Amino acid sequence: MEMDTVAAVVASALPNAGFLMARWIGRKMSSSLWLADLKHPPWVTEIIQYALTMAWAVANFMMGHLSYIVWDKSDVGSRTGSALPMTSYVFLLLLFWTHYPIYLLSRSLKYGLVDILLTMVAAISTFVLFSQVTSQTTRLMSLFMVLLAHEVLYSTWLFMRNPSGRILQTNKHCRSKRSFAK
Repeated sequence: MEMDTVAAVVASALPNAGFLMARWIGRKMSSSLWLADLKHPPWVTEIIQYALTMAWAVANFMMGHLSYIVWDKSDVGSRTGSALPMTSYVFLLLLFWTHYPIYLLSRSLKYGLVDILLTMVAAISTFVLFSQVTSQTTRLMSLFMVLLAHEVLYSTWLFMRNPSGRILQTNKHCRSKRSFAK
């Protein structure tokens, strides 16, 4: 295998590896009772969740391959290359990968919503910066942007339909602040 082929495969697989690892960490360390107790949107069915997981795998692969194209075309490894598009991409990946752990470990719909909104901002800036390097950006990143917009909609729906006081009520030590005020 040629070195460029190895780099392309690694770059294409990286977003999925991080996504799956973050999701696994979040699921392992979270309380499924908290998640199951939330009101979920009516469109979230088991079949839809399976389809979304498969779509995320394809979207992450396409975005990873796009990052390789941008890396190769912008010559980031040299002194004259522009590192800004790749820096934006790294921030996008970090925010995207931390969404599930933040959402599930903090048990805060607010923090999850803030994280996914910041991820959307990073995705838009990455999209714009990648578009300046290659015309393939729209084709390779559109599915990711649509799925991310769905995540924003989903997180917003959860935040709006689940009372904020309910978030920390699973902790027995935080029963009622009123009893301590007397």
